Amino acid sequence: MQVSLYQPHDLLWVKDIVIHQENPNWYANHIITRPVVVRRAKDHPLIPVGVRGSQKTQRLACWVNRQDIIKSISAIEVVKRQLWLSQYAQHPLQQFKVLQKIELIFSQLNLSWGLCGSLGFELATGLMVANENSDIDLIVYMADKPQNEKLVLLWQMLQKLPFKADLQIETPIGAIALYEWMNKPEKIMVKTNLGPILCTDPWSAITKV
Repeated sequence: MQVSLYQPHDLLWVKDIVIHQENPNWYANHIITRPVVVRRAKDHPLIPVGVRGSQKTQRLACWVNRQDIIKSISAIEVVKRQLWLSQYAQHPLQQFKVLQKIELIFSQLNLSWGLCGSLGFELATGLMVANENSDIDLIVYMADKPQNEKLVLLWQMLQKLPFKADLQIETPIGAIALYEWMNKPEKIMVKTNLGPILCTDPWSAITKV
């Protein structure tokens, strides 16, 4: 995983974007009044981002000049605000209540976590984009390989929640899915800035595509 001022899943409020393709029918210029989402991509002078449309399938890959960024918020900063209960009063989705339980889980395990996806987007913006079918998309950053027992305990606790919680672990080379790691595969898929790769251990310096 590359060290950068902005990481995948960060939300950026911007003045303009750079599009290298034909605009899809759903896209309109006013949509960038909402934040764009940092995505993974190869090294580039511009910051790779994605624009969210009103539908889950409506996503546009584009780029942002650093000078066009107005403000930003990370997935971890979204959690630190702990706005899920106040948002529940405005938009009573049960997932917002479950986030309080998730906070307790990560606190017990002494792990710093982030919230992304539609729930994170809604808490960051106040826009009601989540719904009763929204998954709970979580991130935890682990620069060093954790004890397997800790990951097993985390997995077991998340499995007891009333909603599906998808957890991505950010390793030094990219992100892996916790549920895949729990299956103990010979090789696991890692989402990197160069695209997905298969490796035996994302915390090891030696990986194989």
